[in-house]
Amino acid sequence: LWLEDHKPFKLLKHPLVSGIMAVETFLEHMTPEDFKKVLEVKFNGAWNLYRASKDRGLRFFAALSSIGAVQGNVGQANYCAANRSLSALLRSWTASHEGLVSKALMLPPIEGTGMAEDPEVRELMKLKGLESAFVHADDLAQIFCKELFLGPPRQSWVILARTFPAVKGTLVDSKESYRDEESHVLDGVCFERRDLPMIEAVDRLDFKNGELVAKRTFSQASDLWLEDHKPFKLLKHPLVSGIMAVETFLEAAHLLYPYLAVLGVRRLKFEDILECPQDMEREARIICRRQEGRSQELLCDVQLNSADISPSGRILDRWSTNYQGQVILGPRTTDLPLWPEFAVGTEDLDTGPMEPHEIQDSYEKRTGLRGRYRVLEGIHGTGPGVVKGDMVYREQEDIAGLDRIRYQYSPYLLEALMHLFAFYFAIRQEEGSGDLIPAGMEEMRFARSVRDGERCTLEARLRSHDDQGVTWDARAVDKGGTAIMQVLSMRMNRFSQ
Repeated sequence: LWLEDHKPFKLLKHPLVSGIMAVETFLEHMTPEDFKKVLEVKFNGAWNLYRASKDRGLRFFAALSSIGAVQGNVGQANYCAANRSLSALLRSWTASHEGLVSKALMLPPIEGTGMAEDPEVRELMKLKGLESAFVHADDLAQIFCKELFLGPPRQSWVILARTFPAVKGTLVDSKESYRDEESHVLDGVCFERRDLPMIEAVDRLDFKNGELVAKRTFSQASDLWLEDHKPFKLLKHPLVSGIMAVETFLEAAHLLYPYLAVLGVRRLKFEDILECPQDMEREARIICRRQEGRSQELLCDVQLNSADISPSGRILDRWSTNYQGQVILGPRTTDLPLWPEFAVGTEDLDTGPMEPHEIQDSYEKRTGLRGRYRVLEGIHGTGPGVVKGDMVYREQEDIAGLDRIRYQYSPYLLEALMHLFAFYFAIRQEEGSGDLIPAGMEEMRFARSVRDGERCTLEARLRSHDDQGVTWDARAVDKGGTAIMQVLSMRMNRFSQ
Protein backbone atom coordinates (compact mmCIF):
# COMPACT_ATOMS: atom_id res chain seq x y z
CA LEU A 1 0.00 0.00 0.00
CA TRP A 2 2.90 2.36 0.61
CA LEU A 3 3.85 2.21 -3.11
CA GLU A 4 0.92 4.35 -4.30
CA ASP A 5 2.02 7.13 -1.96
CA HIS A 6 5.67 7.19 -3.17
CA LYS A 7 6.01 9.33 -6.30
CA PRO A 8 8.73 11.89 -5.35
CA PHE A 9 8.30 13.94 -8.54
CA LYS A 10 5.14 14.79 -10.46
CA LEU A 11 6.76 14.00 -13.80
CA LEU A 12 7.16 10.31 -12.88
CA LYS A 13 4.73 8.02 -14.67
CA HIS A 14 4.75 5.34 -11.96
CA PRO A 15 5.52 5.17 -8.23
CA LEU A 16 8.99 4.08 -7.14
CA VAL A 17 10.15 1.52 -4.60
CA SER A 18 11.48 3.78 -1.87
CA GLY A 19 15.02 3.65 -0.60
CA ILE A 20 13.92 3.12 2.98
CA MET A 21 12.01 -0.01 2.04
CA ALA A 22 14.84 -1.28 -0.15
CA VAL A 23 17.33 -1.04 2.69
CA GLU A 24 14.90 -2.73 5.03
CA THR A 25 13.78 -5.61 2.84
CA PHE A 26 15.96 -6.40 -0.22
CA LEU A 27 18.59 -8.49 1.52
CA GLU A 28 16.05 -10.00 3.88
CA HIS A 29 13.93 -11.30 1.02
CA MET A 30 16.84 -12.41 -1.20
CA THR A 31 17.12 -16.19 -1.15
CA PRO A 32 20.47 -18.01 -1.36
CA GLU A 33 19.43 -19.15 -4.82
CA ASP A 34 18.86 -15.53 -5.92
CA PHE A 35 22.36 -14.65 -4.78
CA LYS A 36 23.97 -17.77 -6.26
CA LYS A 37 22.45 -17.40 -9.73
CA VAL A 38 23.85 -13.92 -10.24
CA LEU A 39 27.25 -14.80 -8.77
CA GLU A 40 27.65 -17.89 -10.97
CA VAL A 41 27.08 -15.95 -14.19
CA LYS A 42 29.97 -13.61 -13.44
CA PHE A 43 32.43 -15.49 -11.23
CA ASN A 44 32.00 -19.12 -12.32
CA GLY A 45 31.65 -18.12 -15.95
CA ALA A 46 35.01 -16.32 -15.90
CA TRP A 47 36.67 -19.14 -13.98
CA ASN A 48 35.48 -21.82 -16.45
CA LEU A 49 36.61 -19.74 -19.42
CA TYR A 50 40.01 -19.22 -17.81
CA ARG A 51 40.47 -22.96 -17.12
CA ALA A 52 39.62 -23.77 -20.73
CA SER A 53 42.10 -21.27 -22.19
CA LYS A 54 44.99 -20.90 -19.71
CA ASP A 55 47.12 -23.64 -21.33
CA ARG A 56 46.50 -22.46 -24.88
CA GLY A 57 48.69 -19.36 -25.07
CA LEU A 58 46.34 -17.05 -23.15
CA ARG A 59 47.60 -13.44 -23.32
CA PHE A 60 44.53 -11.29 -22.66
CA PHE A 61 41.51 -11.76 -20.40
CA ALA A 62 38.93 -8.97 -20.30
CA ALA A 63 35.72 -8.93 -18.27
CA LEU A 64 32.84 -6.47 -18.16
CA SER A 65 32.30 -5.57 -14.53
CA SER A 66 30.33 -2.65 -13.15
CA ILE A 67 30.99 0.55 -11.28
CA GLY A 68 28.54 -0.95 -8.80
CA ALA A 69 31.37 -3.29 -7.75
CA VAL A 70 33.11 -0.23 -6.27
CA GLN A 71 30.32 2.08 -5.10
CA GLY A 72 27.51 -0.47 -4.52
CA ASN A 73 23.84 0.03 -5.30
CA VAL A 74 20.68 -0.29 -3.26
CA GLY A 75 18.79 -3.51 -4.00
CA GLN A 76 21.64 -5.06 -6.03
CA ALA A 77 23.75 -6.74 -3.35
CA ASN A 78 24.04 -9.93 -5.43
CA TYR A 79 24.95 -8.03 -8.63
CA CYS A 80 27.52 -5.85 -6.85
CA ALA A 81 29.06 -8.83 -5.05
CA ALA A 82 29.27 -10.82 -8.31
CA ASN A 83 31.10 -8.01 -10.10
CA ARG A 84 33.38 -7.38 -7.14
CA SER A 85 34.29 -11.09 -7.01
CA LEU A 86 34.89 -11.16 -10.76
CA SER A 87 37.16 -8.11 -10.53
CA ALA A 88 39.09 -9.60 -7.61
CA LEU A 89 39.58 -12.81 -9.60
CA LEU A 90 41.16 -10.93 -12.50
CA ARG A 91 43.35 -8.92 -10.15
CA SER A 92 44.69 -12.18 -8.68
CA TRP A 93 45.60 -13.44 -12.18
CA THR A 94 47.44 -10.19 -12.92
CA ALA A 95 49.51 -10.65 -9.75
CA SER A 96 50.28 -14.34 -10.31
CA HIS A 97 50.64 -14.72 -14.10
CA GLU A 98 53.58 -13.03 -15.82
CA GLY A 99 52.68 -12.03 -19.38
CA LEU A 100 48.89 -12.25 -18.88
CA VAL A 101 47.03 -8.95 -19.19
CA SER A 102 43.79 -9.15 -17.20
CA LYS A 103 41.39 -6.23 -17.31
CA ALA A 104 38.14 -5.81 -15.37
CA LEU A 105 36.32 -2.86 -16.90
CA MET A 106 34.04 -1.20 -14.31
CA LEU A 107 31.29 0.02 -16.62
CA PRO A 108 29.22 3.16 -16.01
CA PRO A 109 25.75 3.66 -17.52
CA ILE A 110 26.10 3.03 -21.27
CA GLU A 111 24.42 5.33 -23.75
CA GLY A 112 23.17 3.85 -27.00
CA THR A 113 22.42 0.32 -25.84
CA GLY A 114 21.38 -1.82 -22.88
CA MET A 115 19.27 -1.31 -19.79
CA ALA A 116 20.51 2.21 -19.12
CA GLU A 117 18.84 3.41 -22.35
CA ASP A 118 15.40 2.86 -20.79
CA PRO A 119 13.81 6.32 -20.32
CA GLU A 120 12.82 5.59 -16.72
CA VAL A 121 16.31 4.35 -15.87
CA ARG A 122 17.77 7.49 -17.38
CA GLU A 123 15.39 9.57 -15.28
CA LEU A 124 16.45 7.67 -12.19
CA MET A 125 20.11 8.30 -13.05
CA LYS A 126 19.30 11.99 -13.36
CA LEU A 127 17.73 11.99 -9.91
CA LYS A 128 20.87 10.34 -8.51
CA GLY A 129 23.10 12.99 -10.11
CA LEU A 130 24.55 10.55 -12.66
CA GLU A 131 23.03 12.00 -15.84
CA SER A 132 26.45 13.14 -17.07
CA ALA A 133 28.10 9.82 -16.20
CA PHE A 134 26.84 8.08 -19.35
CA VAL A 135 29.50 6.90 -21.82
CA HIS A 136 28.40 6.19 -25.38
CA ALA A 137 28.78 2.63 -26.66
CA ASP A 138 31.01 3.85 -29.53
CA ASP A 139 33.35 5.51 -27.03
CA LEU A 140 33.37 2.38 -24.91
CA ALA A 141 34.39 0.17 -27.85
CA GLN A 142 37.42 2.37 -28.58
CA ILE A 143 38.39 2.70 -24.90
CA PHE A 144 38.06 -1.07 -24.47
CA CYS A 145 40.51 -1.88 -27.27
CA LYS A 146 42.88 0.93 -26.32
CA GLU A 147 43.06 -0.23 -22.71
CA LEU A 148 43.94 -3.79 -23.76
CA PHE A 149 46.74 -2.73 -26.08
CA LEU A 150 48.18 0.39 -24.45
CA GLY A 151 46.98 0.40 -20.85
CA PRO A 152 49.39 -0.34 -17.99
CA PRO A 153 49.63 -4.16 -18.00
CA ARG A 154 49.66 -4.48 -14.19
CA GLN A 155 46.61 -2.29 -13.72
CA SER A 156 43.76 -4.80 -13.67
CA TRP A 157 40.86 -2.59 -12.53
CA VAL A 158 39.78 0.16 -14.92
CA ILE A 159 36.88 2.44 -14.04
CA LEU A 160 35.32 4.05 -17.10
CA ALA A 161 33.13 7.03 -16.19
CA ARG A 162 32.76 10.73 -16.95
CA THR A 163 31.77 11.59 -13.40
CA PHE A 164 31.21 9.98 -10.02
CA PRO A 165 28.49 10.58 -7.41
CA ALA A 166 29.37 12.62 -4.35
CA VAL A 167 30.01 9.81 -1.89
CA LYS A 168 32.44 9.28 0.93
CA GLY A 169 35.37 7.06 0.02
CA THR A 170 38.39 5.39 1.54
CA LEU A 171 41.61 4.76 -0.40
CA VAL A 172 42.29 1.04 -0.07
CA ASP A 173 45.16 0.76 -2.59
CA SER A 174 47.85 3.37 -1.97
CA LYS A 175 50.38 2.06 -4.48
CA GLU A 176 51.64 4.59 -7.01
CA SER A 177 50.15 4.27 -10.46
CA TYR A 178 52.18 2.61 -13.20
CA ARG A 179 54.58 5.15 -14.62
CA ASP A 180 58.28 5.84 -14.91
CA GLU A 181 60.45 8.59 -16.33
CA GLU A 182 60.55 6.92 -19.77
CA SER A 183 56.76 6.58 -19.96
CA HIS A 184 54.07 8.98 -21.11
CA VAL A 185 50.48 8.99 -19.87
CA LEU A 186 48.08 10.41 -22.44
CA ASP A 187 44.33 10.41 -21.93
CA GLY A 188 44.53 7.52 -19.51
CA VAL A 189 46.82 5.52 -21.79
CA CYS A 190 50.38 4.74 -20.71
CA PHE A 191 53.13 3.92 -23.20
CA GLU A 192 56.90 3.92 -23.31
CA ARG A 193 58.50 6.83 -25.15
CA ARG A 194 60.53 4.53 -27.37
CA ASP A 195 57.28 2.98 -28.71
CA LEU A 196 55.90 6.33 -29.94
CA PRO A 197 58.93 8.64 -30.08
CA MET A 198 57.31 11.19 -32.40
CA ILE A 199 54.27 11.87 -30.16
CA GLU A 200 55.00 14.26 -27.32
CA ALA A 201 51.56 15.09 -25.95
CA VAL A 202 47.88 14.67 -26.82
CA ASP A 203 45.63 17.73 -26.71
CA ARG A 204 42.39 15.98 -27.67
CA LEU A 205 41.28 12.38 -28.12
CA ASP A 206 37.72 11.75 -29.37
CA PHE A 207 37.02 8.01 -29.54
CA LYS A 208 33.45 8.29 -30.80
CA ASN A 209 34.32 10.47 -33.81
CA GLY A 210 37.80 9.03 -34.31
CA GLU A 211 39.88 12.19 -33.92
CA LEU A 212 43.26 12.85 -32.32
CA VAL A 213 45.12 16.14 -31.93
CA ALA A 214 48.70 15.76 -30.73
CA LYS A 215 51.85 17.84 -30.68
CA ARG A 216 55.56 17.32 -31.18
CA THR A 217 58.43 19.74 -30.59
CA PHE A 218 61.40 19.23 -32.93
CA SER A 219 64.86 20.37 -31.87
CA GLN A 220 68.45 19.46 -32.71
CA ALA A 221 69.12 18.92 -29.01
CA SER A 222 66.67 16.01 -28.71
CA ASP A 223 66.22 14.87 -32.32
CA LEU A 224 69.74 13.72 -33.14
CA TRP A 225 68.78 12.76 -36.70
CA LEU A 226 68.08 16.41 -37.53
CA GLU A 227 71.70 17.55 -37.77
CA ASP A 228 72.36 14.98 -40.53
CA HIS A 229 69.41 16.05 -42.70
CA LYS A 230 70.38 18.99 -44.89
CA PRO A 231 69.56 17.76 -48.42
CA PHE A 232 71.28 20.70 -50.15
CA LYS A 233 74.45 22.53 -49.17
CA LEU A 234 72.86 25.96 -49.64
CA LEU A 235 70.34 25.33 -46.85
CA LYS A 236 71.05 27.36 -43.74
CA HIS A 237 69.33 24.93 -41.35
CA PRO A 238 68.47 21.23 -41.29
CA LEU A 239 64.93 20.15 -42.19
CA VAL A 240 62.44 17.79 -40.63
CA SER A 241 62.68 14.91 -43.10
CA GLY A 242 59.75 13.39 -44.94
CA ILE A 243 60.53 9.95 -43.55
CA MET A 244 60.13 11.22 -39.98
CA ALA A 245 56.90 13.01 -40.91
CA VAL A 246 55.58 9.67 -42.19
CA GLU A 247 56.61 8.02 -38.90
CA THR A 248 54.75 10.74 -37.00
CA PHE A 249 51.60 10.04 -39.04
CA LEU A 250 51.85 6.29 -38.42
CA GLU A 251 52.28 6.78 -34.67
CA ALA A 252 49.27 9.13 -34.44
CA ALA A 253 47.04 6.62 -36.23
CA HIS A 254 48.40 3.78 -34.09
CA LEU A 255 47.62 5.73 -30.91
CA LEU A 256 44.06 6.27 -32.12
CA TYR A 257 43.61 2.61 -33.19
CA PRO A 258 46.23 0.47 -31.37
CA TYR A 259 44.39 -2.78 -32.08
CA LEU A 260 44.83 -2.39 -35.87
CA ALA A 261 48.07 -2.92 -37.77
CA VAL A 262 49.64 0.08 -39.51
CA LEU A 263 49.94 -0.98 -43.16
CA GLY A 264 51.20 2.15 -44.94
CA VAL A 265 50.29 5.62 -46.22
CA ARG A 266 48.58 6.98 -49.32
CA ARG A 267 48.04 10.31 -51.04
CA LEU A 268 51.01 11.76 -49.20
CA LYS A 269 51.93 15.37 -49.99
CA PHE A 270 55.08 17.24 -48.97
CA GLU A 271 53.65 20.76 -48.77
CA ASP A 272 56.22 23.00 -47.07
CA ILE A 273 59.64 22.62 -45.49
CA LEU A 274 60.04 22.67 -41.71
CA GLU A 275 63.40 24.16 -40.79
CA CYS A 276 65.01 23.55 -37.39
CA PRO A 277 67.71 26.12 -36.57
CA GLN A 278 70.24 25.39 -33.86
CA ASP A 279 69.03 26.25 -30.34
CA MET A 280 65.43 26.65 -31.53
CA GLU A 281 62.45 24.43 -30.80
CA ARG A 282 59.86 24.03 -33.56
CA GLU A 283 56.43 23.03 -32.27
CA ALA A 284 54.25 21.02 -34.65
CA ARG A 285 50.59 20.00 -34.40
CA ILE A 286 49.45 16.59 -35.63
CA ILE A 287 45.79 16.08 -36.55
CA CYS A 288 44.48 12.57 -37.25
CA ARG A 289 40.85 11.90 -38.26
CA ARG A 290 39.11 8.65 -39.14
CA GLN A 291 37.70 8.33 -42.66
CA GLU A 292 35.69 5.65 -44.43
CA GLY A 293 37.87 2.65 -45.24
CA ARG A 294 38.10 0.22 -48.12
CA SER A 295 36.95 -3.38 -47.52
CA GLN A 296 38.68 -4.45 -44.26
CA GLU A 297 40.94 -1.40 -44.11
CA LEU A 298 40.50 1.84 -42.20
CA LEU A 299 41.84 5.20 -43.41
CA CYS A 300 42.88 8.16 -41.26
CA ASP A 301 43.45 11.64 -42.66
CA VAL A 302 46.58 13.15 -41.12
CA GLN A 303 48.27 16.54 -41.14
CA LEU A 304 51.44 17.98 -39.63
CA ASN A 305 51.28 21.75 -39.20
CA SER A 306 53.79 24.21 -37.76
CA ALA A 307 54.15 27.91 -37.09
CA ASP A 308 55.96 29.83 -39.83
CA ILE A 309 59.39 31.29 -39.20
CA SER A 310 60.53 34.74 -40.41
CA PRO A 311 63.77 35.30 -42.38
CA SER A 312 65.31 36.64 -39.15
CA GLY A 313 64.43 33.41 -37.32
CA ARG A 314 61.39 34.64 -35.36
CA ILE A 315 58.44 32.28 -34.81
CA LEU A 316 55.27 33.79 -36.32
CA ASP A 317 51.62 33.41 -35.34
CA ARG A 318 50.79 32.12 -38.83
CA TRP A 319 50.64 28.31 -39.23
CA SER A 320 51.17 26.24 -42.39
CA THR A 321 50.65 22.61 -43.35
CA ASN A 322 53.97 20.86 -43.89
CA TYR A 323 52.79 17.32 -44.64
CA GLN A 324 49.43 15.66 -45.20
CA GLY A 325 48.10 12.30 -46.35
CA GLN A 326 46.26 9.19 -45.19
CA VAL A 327 47.37 6.29 -43.01
CA ILE A 328 46.17 2.79 -43.91
CA LEU A 329 45.24 0.47 -41.03
CA GLY A 330 43.78 -3.01 -40.99
CA PRO A 331 44.37 -6.68 -40.15
CA ARG A 332 48.05 -7.52 -39.91
CA THR A 333 49.52 -8.94 -43.10
CA THR A 334 52.96 -10.23 -44.06
CA ASP A 335 52.49 -10.18 -47.84
CA LEU A 336 52.47 -7.18 -50.16
CA PRO A 337 50.50 -7.10 -53.43
CA LEU A 338 52.41 -8.81 -56.23
CA TRP A 339 54.01 -6.60 -58.87
CA PRO A 340 54.47 -8.97 -61.85
CA GLU A 341 57.54 -8.37 -64.02
CA PHE A 342 58.75 -5.50 -61.83
CA ALA A 343 62.15 -6.99 -60.96
CA VAL A 344 65.12 -5.20 -62.55
CA GLY A 345 67.48 -7.78 -64.05
CA THR A 346 71.10 -7.54 -65.18
CA GLU A 347 69.92 -7.47 -68.79
CA ASP A 348 68.01 -4.22 -68.05
CA LEU A 349 71.17 -2.33 -67.03
CA ASP A 350 73.49 -0.56 -69.47
CA THR A 351 75.77 1.31 -67.00
CA GLY A 352 78.33 -0.16 -64.65
CA PRO A 353 78.09 -0.42 -60.87
CA MET A 354 78.86 2.41 -58.46
CA GLU A 355 81.02 1.36 -55.51
CA PRO A 356 80.46 2.47 -51.89
CA HIS A 357 83.34 4.97 -51.88
CA GLU A 358 82.03 6.56 -55.10
CA ILE A 359 78.59 6.93 -53.55
CA GLN A 360 80.06 8.58 -50.45
CA ASP A 361 82.01 10.98 -52.67
CA SER A 362 78.80 11.85 -54.50
CA TYR A 363 77.00 12.50 -51.23
CA GLU A 364 79.83 14.84 -50.22
CA LYS A 365 79.89 16.76 -53.50
CA ARG A 366 76.17 17.00 -54.29
CA THR A 367 74.39 17.17 -50.92
CA GLY A 368 74.62 18.41 -47.35
CA LEU A 369 73.53 15.01 -45.99
CA ARG A 370 75.69 13.40 -43.34
CA GLY A 371 75.94 10.26 -41.23
CA ARG A 372 72.71 8.30 -40.95
CA TYR A 373 71.18 9.98 -44.03
CA ARG A 374 73.89 8.65 -46.35
CA VAL A 375 71.91 5.46 -46.71
CA LEU A 376 72.86 3.94 -50.06
CA GLU A 377 75.52 1.23 -49.99
CA GLY A 378 75.95 0.57 -53.70
CA ILE A 379 74.40 0.99 -57.16
CA HIS A 380 74.26 -2.12 -59.38
CA GLY A 381 73.62 -0.01 -62.46
CA THR A 382 71.01 1.85 -64.48
CA GLY A 383 69.14 1.32 -67.69
CA PRO A 384 66.52 3.26 -69.66
CA GLY A 385 63.99 4.10 -66.95
CA VAL A 386 65.35 1.61 -64.39
CA VAL A 387 67.86 1.63 -61.53
CA LYS A 388 68.98 -0.96 -58.99
CA GLY A 389 71.03 -0.70 -55.80
CA ASP A 390 71.27 -1.87 -52.22
CA MET A 391 71.60 -0.68 -48.63
CA VAL A 392 72.49 -2.12 -45.23
CA TYR A 393 69.99 -0.94 -42.65
CA ARG A 394 71.60 0.71 -39.61
CA GLU A 395 69.96 1.53 -36.29
CA GLN A 396 71.38 4.45 -34.32
CA GLU A 397 70.42 6.64 -31.40
CA ASP A 398 67.99 8.98 -33.15
CA ILE A 399 66.38 10.49 -30.03
CA ALA A 400 68.54 11.70 -27.14
CA GLY A 401 68.30 9.29 -24.22
CA LEU A 402 66.54 6.51 -26.17
CA ASP A 403 69.01 3.90 -27.38
CA ARG A 404 66.55 1.61 -29.20
CA ILE A 405 63.46 3.12 -30.81
CA ARG A 406 60.64 0.93 -32.07
CA TYR A 407 59.53 2.74 -35.22
CA GLN A 408 56.22 1.83 -36.85
CA TYR A 409 58.09 1.21 -40.13
CA SER A 410 61.66 1.41 -41.44
CA PRO A 411 62.15 5.12 -42.21
CA TYR A 412 65.67 4.94 -43.62
CA LEU A 413 64.55 2.31 -46.13
CA LEU A 414 62.14 4.84 -47.64
CA GLU A 415 64.98 7.40 -47.62
CA ALA A 416 67.18 4.97 -49.57
CA LEU A 417 64.52 4.52 -52.26
CA MET A 418 64.27 8.30 -52.73
CA HIS A 419 68.07 8.56 -53.04
CA LEU A 420 68.00 5.85 -55.68
CA PHE A 421 65.92 8.12 -57.94
CA ALA A 422 68.42 10.97 -57.61
CA PHE A 423 71.43 8.74 -58.35
CA TYR A 424 69.77 7.51 -61.55
CA PHE A 425 70.08 10.96 -63.14
CA ALA A 426 73.53 11.59 -61.70
CA ILE A 427 74.84 8.35 -63.23
CA ARG A 428 73.18 8.82 -66.62
CA GLN A 429 74.07 12.54 -66.71
CA GLU A 430 70.83 13.44 -68.40
CA GLU A 431 70.31 17.07 -69.32
CA GLY A 432 67.99 19.16 -67.14
CA SER A 433 67.68 16.62 -64.38
CA GLY A 434 68.78 19.10 -61.68
CA ASP A 435 68.37 18.34 -58.00
CA LEU A 436 65.26 16.46 -56.92
CA ILE A 437 63.09 16.98 -53.84
CA PRO A 438 60.23 14.68 -52.79
CA ALA A 439 56.75 16.08 -53.43
CA GLY A 440 54.60 13.12 -52.39
CA MET A 441 53.43 9.66 -53.34
CA GLU A 442 50.25 7.81 -54.23
CA GLU A 443 50.86 4.92 -51.84
CA MET A 444 53.49 3.17 -49.73
CA ARG A 445 52.99 -0.21 -48.06
CA PHE A 446 55.36 -2.28 -45.98
CA ALA A 447 55.23 -5.89 -44.80
CA ARG A 448 57.59 -5.68 -41.83
CA SER A 449 60.38 -3.65 -40.27
CA VAL A 450 63.95 -4.14 -41.42
CA ARG A 451 66.40 -5.62 -38.92
CA ASP A 452 69.56 -3.82 -37.87
CA GLY A 453 72.37 -4.87 -40.23
CA GLU A 454 70.01 -6.43 -42.78
CA ARG A 455 70.89 -5.96 -46.46
CA CYS A 456 68.08 -4.96 -48.83
CA THR A 457 67.99 -4.76 -52.62
CA LEU A 458 66.36 -1.64 -54.07
CA GLU A 459 64.67 -1.47 -57.48
CA ALA A 460 62.90 1.40 -59.22
CA ARG A 461 61.13 1.93 -62.55
CA LEU A 462 60.40 5.35 -64.04
CA ARG A 463 56.65 5.91 -64.40
CA SER A 464 56.59 9.40 -65.97
CA HIS A 465 58.95 12.28 -66.80
CA ASP A 466 58.03 15.93 -67.45
CA ASP A 467 59.52 19.42 -67.20
CA GLN A 468 58.64 19.77 -63.50
CA GLY A 469 59.94 16.42 -62.30
CA VAL A 470 59.70 12.63 -62.36
CA THR A 471 57.46 9.90 -60.92
CA TRP A 472 58.78 6.50 -59.86
CA ASP A 473 57.55 3.13 -58.68
CA ALA A 474 59.98 1.38 -56.35
CA ARG A 475 60.38 -1.52 -53.96
CA ALA A 476 62.82 -3.05 -51.47
CA VAL A 477 63.27 -6.82 -51.19
CA ASP A 478 65.14 -9.00 -48.71
CA LYS A 479 67.76 -11.62 -49.54
CA GLY A 480 65.01 -14.17 -50.14
CA GLY A 481 63.42 -11.97 -52.81
CA THR A 482 60.38 -11.07 -50.66
CA ALA A 483 59.13 -7.49 -50.94
CA ILE A 484 59.47 -5.54 -47.68
CA MET A 485 58.35 -2.12 -48.93
CA GLN A 486 56.61 -0.92 -52.10
CA VAL A 487 56.16 2.68 -53.21
CA LEU A 488 53.67 3.59 -55.92
CA SER A 489 53.96 6.86 -57.88
CA MET A 490 56.62 8.64 -55.81
CA ARG A 491 56.83 12.18 -57.17
CA MET A 492 60.18 13.99 -57.20
CA ASN A 493 60.19 17.63 -58.34
CA ARG A 494 63.18 19.51 -59.71
CA PHE A 495 64.82 22.09 -57.52
CA SER A 496 67.39 24.60 -58.76
CA GLN A 497 70.00 25.67 -56.22
